[in-house]
Amino acid sequence: MTDLFADETISIHGAQENNLKDVSLDIPKHKTTVFAGLSGSGKSSLVFDTLAAVSRRELNETF
Repeated sequence: MTDLFADETISIHGAQENNLKDVSLDIPKHKTTVFAGLSGSGKSSLVFDTLAAVSRRELNETF
């Protein structure tokens, strides 16, 4: 049985929102992902500004 979602990721490259300084990462889709770190390290900026924008763009591309 093959996993239909095996290679699906959300890719972020060079994010520079607020406290983020050229952050790049691949986040697996259809999995629970936790962002942890020190206060002021850019977790909220990464999730609410960068990741949300990428997710909205990908969602709009499907319609």
